[in-house]
Amino acid sequence: MMKFIILFFPFLLFVQPKATKAAIDKKLEKSNALLIDGHTDEMIALNLSILDDAKHINYAEGKLSAYYNLALAFSVQYRYNKSNYYLKMMEPEFKNSNAEDQEISMNILYSINYRGIKMYDEALKKLKKNLVIADH
Repeated sequence: MMKFIILFFPFLLFVQPKATKAAIDKKLEKSNALLIDGHTDEMIALNLSILDDAKHINYAEGKLSAYYNLALAFSVQYRYNKSNYYLKMMEPEFKNSNAEDQEISMNILYSINYRGIKMYDEALKKLKKNLVIADH
């Protein structure tokens, strides 16, 4: 039995589906449906998988979306600090992308989280940052 496993193990490695931008985008669509249906725990699990795939192929937009979706799911669960963690992880990815709309969404979610933990000045700073982005 062990010889069988050793013989076919390399083949099994190649059978696993490869991460592609299209596959990641399809998973992101499924993630949005899970959020709409209120399945945040499933959404979190899916987005952790998406994040791994996006990191594997260095897909900036996929990483941005996965980080944002994780932050959104944790914010919906009132886990603001965990949400802010994923928003922080998201910030460096803007260097590899031209996604001002996602940066604006990120700042809005930051402000919601800061309001939830009663850090009102920080919430206002994030909203003011959006004014600067929108003005350009």
